Amino acid sequence: MKIITYLFTSKNIRNVFITFTLLFNILFSFSQVDLRTCNYDCTSNNYTLKDVYLSLSNVNGDPITNTTCTIGEVRQVYIFLNYSSNSNSNIYFARLNSDLTIAGVTTFVNVLLGTIVPGDNKKLLYGPFNWTCGDELSLSNTIIAWKTNSNNDPGTNYSCSSYTNSQCDFTNSFTISKPLAVQFTYKACKTGTNTTVKFTSTTNGGIAPYTYAWDFNNDGGAPDSTIANPTYTYTTSNNSAKLTVTDTQNLTNTYILPIVEPTEIMLSESHTNIGCSGGTTSLTLTVTGGTPGYTYLWNTGATTKDLSNIAPGTYTVTVTDANSCTKTQSFIINQPTSLSATTSQTNVTCFGGSDGTATVTPAGGTAPYTYAWSPSGGTNATATGLSAGNYSVIVTDTNNCTLTKTVTIIDGDSIIPVINPLPSPTTIDCPALPVFATATATDNSGVISSLTFVDSITNNCVGSYTQIRTWTAKDACGNTSAPVSQTITVQDITKPTWTTTATALNVTLQCSDITGLAAAQALFPVASDLCDADVSNIVKISGQFMAQGCANAGTYTNTWTVKDDCGNTSDTFTQVITIEDTTAPTWTTAATALNVTLQCSDISGLATAQAAFPVATDNCGGTVTYTKTSGAFSAGSCVNSGTYTNTWVAKDVCNNSSTTFTQTITIQDTTAPAWTTAAAALNVTLQCSDISGLATAQAAFPVATDNCGGTVTYTKTSGTFSAGSCVNSGTYTNTWVAKDVCDNSSTTFTQVITIQDTTAPTWTTAAAALNVTLQCSDSAGLAAAQA
Repeated sequence: MKIITYLFTSKNIRNVFITFTLLFNILFSFSQVDLRTCNYDCTSNNYTLKDVYLSLSNVNGDPITNTTCTIGEVRQVYIFLNYSSNSNSNIYFARLNSDLTIAGVTTFVNVLLGTIVPGDNKKLLYGPFNWTCGDELSLSNTIIAWKTNSNNDPGTNYSCSSYTNSQCDFTNSFTISKPLAVQFTYKACKTGTNTTVKFTSTTNGGIAPYTYAWDFNNDGGAPDSTIANPTYTYTTSNNSAKLTVTDTQNLTNTYILPIVEPTEIMLSESHTNIGCSGGTTSLTLTVTGGTPGYTYLWNTGATTKDLSNIAPGTYTVTVTDANSCTKTQSFIINQPTSLSATTSQTNVTCFGGSDGTATVTPAGGTAPYTYAWSPSGGTNATATGLSAGNYSVIVTDTNNCTLTKTVTIIDGDSIIPVINPLPSPTTIDCPALPVFATATATDNSGVISSLTFVDSITNNCVGSYTQIRTWTAKDACGNTSAPVSQTITVQDITKPTWTTTATALNVTLQCSDITGLAAAQALFPVASDLCDADVSNIVKISGQFMAQGCANAGTYTNTWTVKDDCGNTSDTFTQVITIEDTTAPTWTTAATALNVTLQCSDISGLATAQAAFPVATDNCGGTVTYTKTSGAFSAGSCVNSGTYTNTWVAKDVCNNSSTTFTQTITIQDTTAPAWTTAAAALNVTLQCSDISGLATAQAAFPVATDNCGGTVTYTKTSGTFSAGSCVNSGTYTNTWVAKDVCDNSSTTFTQVITIQDTTAPTWTTAAAALNVTLQCSDSAGLAAAQA
């Protein structure tokens, strides 16, 4: 039986903290049997762990595999396991022993799972604890043991005999499912200005497989790579790389990391030179840059940093740093060759001189060298100031090796050179320039030190002259030849030409453009001459204005000629300034200034409006003529309203027509008819019995007139009898409205007919007609009389 006791130390503070935060039946320090040491031969296969995952809750155990997290973020989590049981009944007192690894730290887990029901279910395994996003978690070496009887509890002090082979199961190892955490590492190598980076995605969580989208410069756009572990070469510094990962749940998360560039691996060596007698030396290698932790491989097979006892030759080393960056460089170990020398000389230039030189050039041996010339010449590699004769030199290297060489200096030259014949005299036309033959000379020594000429020029005018070129040759010893000459005559028979193009000064101007005319008159052409650089003596003849077509249009014609220094006269240059008048007169009267609105009765105002006219001006002056078109009256909405539209066109002396000026005279009738009948003229008072008077009063009507004439129409509203203080007295109130032909309505005219009853009734029975005399006994007669 294996007894496992765990005591925590401060070796890994963060993971110790994780362990100390456990709240779910995990013992902080315990002495219990590890069931994996009981040598069970588990024969059950009823239980399968399907998944082990993180959850934020110990109640519902929902997985957070379908979420993302940020690298370094700390969360309090729980570990749940999903299992599948194909048993037909519950099992009891199930216990799980396993190794739980979090961020590389392994913890023994001993968990009482309790009762496990058939089918698929989940169990809280571990937690809570603080988990850092990006940390890997795994469950391995797992055994589950159980009891089939609910009354057979092994208790907390169980032993190997508490369980049997038929009641246990070994499960597969699991990487614990967790949120998608995107991260990567990299190794960088610097070569010159380029930094080659090998990226390695360490993304975990979510549900694999993943798709990758690398943005090596973190600048957006299409992915630079879609593989898990790409390589990219940067050509600039201060970069950041971004990795975006999407899992099979379509969850996406990103990680950005700045790229820290190492310096480039640089190699150098030092060694002691080999002496001329041969031998060996040692090479000391110096390495800088890269990431320390270097390894070495020489072309000799050596893997040490430095080499010793090496012969002359080429030695190549490849240095590899901790990031697998390499640098290969070759170093050459030399030894001197045997001492040798060559000689060269410069003979005496001129007979009897002492400007000879001799030079010895050593090779091999070991520099620096020393020299000794005899019988003269000094102690330099080159002996100078030598006259004709024999000389020797001893060359000694730094190892005292010596070598002797000899030189013979030859004497110099005393014969004059000879110039070969030149062409006969010739004549050419300016602007052609004289082209002289180049003289040649010969010397017995074959060395002409100088061949020079002197020109003499006789001028007639700027473009006509005679040039004589006389040559003299000297050899290296100063021996001078006889002079030889060539003559060329240049003549000027070409007249000046105008560089200003023929019509360049022509211009067309409006007659009003005084400034433009002054500018045009101030223009002048430019001439050039092939032979005379200064042809500014230009003569101008100014032409007078010549009218054409009308007084304001015409031309000025100016001409120029010029002569060169040799009297050749140019062609005549002509300038034509065309003056035209194409601008129509413009109205100074404002566009609506003559428009007027009048009442139809305003005869005087209409006459004044018709007599008005606009005024125009012309840019070039002269008489402006006007043509008026008088418009007829155009009736409007009624007979007495409408418009007169008159137009004018103005023309200048060059017959340019202006725009049309329009005058609109608006006639309106807004005055209602006026009553000529006095306001109370139709009022009347009648006795109620005056039927005839009433009829006459009802037939009366008022009269109105209109200021603009036309038929006036009347609308009468007859009032009904309105009783007064008694039934036979009261009033009739009648009203009229008059309208003119433009539908203007007058004020209301009112007529009041007053009916009165001021006449008392009259007796139609005769005054004594009812009187009667009766007997006192005549009761019936009395009754009849009383009735």
